[in-house]
Amino acid sequence: MYNHKATEWKHRTDIAIYRHPIYTKEDRVRKEEGEEEKRHRRKYEEMSEAEKRESDRRRRRYYHNRVRYLQDLCLHNELNTFITLTFKENITGYEDAKHYWSLGLRRLKYEIGKPIKYIAVHKLQKKRGNVFHFHMLTDIGFFSYERLLTIWEYGGVHIEQIDLQKNGVRNQIGYTFKYIVKDVLNEENAKERSTGRKIYCSRNLIKPNVSLQLSDKSAEDVIFENMENVVETVSYDMKNYQGIKINEVELI
Repeated sequence: MYNHKATEWKHRTDIAIYRHPIYTKEDRVRKEEGEEEKRHRRKYEEMSEAEKRESDRRRRRYYHNRVRYLQDLCLHNELNTFITLTFKENITGYEDAKHYWSLGLRRLKYEIGKPIKYIAVHKLQKKRGNVFHFHMLTDIGFFSYERLLTIWEYGGVHIEQIDLQKNGVRNQIGYTFKYIVKDVLNEENAKERSTGRKIYCSRNLIKPNVSLQLSDKSAEDVIFENMENVVETVSYDMKNYQGIKINEVELI
């Protein structure tokens, strides 16, 4: 059980303070509550309109938070090479696009001769009738355009290096992931849910160090103790799948 969660990145530390304690997965009570909730959870198609709106809201928040996490994960792992992979053929099916992506990635790993770190997303080109292409951030460093074009034999490529020390680099990295939230909003407008992956990550990414503790310090106490290093503070409510508020969070 904890009410303080500290996430330590190489470039920043985030502290989340919960109004009510959070039970860990090992806690039997938390496990039983989770199982009970799953038994009552229904498919999106079976929900009422009000439940769908709340489900959409939670999904938007999840992906907004996920994008923020991915930006930090890129900086934490020093993914400083940006790559775009496009198709010359009209590849509009998710399974086909994922298949070619997997083959191209396998050839890239073989060419480099060692494991690589990466985070990638796919995007649909509306002007071409929803043809897939991929954006990827990776740690391969300098890699020639010609060499990459030979490896990715299905279409065009773009590659550039990112200066991780440059001001505004977070926004530059965010360009890669902004389409995730945009796709979620498009699905909401179309009243549908895709089941395909939106994010592709290597398994060797270094995760931040996360520490949990039960503390009687308030958010004001933490801010005061770290006043010179605080960049921003955010407050938000945690809600369950029915839209009922279950907790309050201060993020520092």
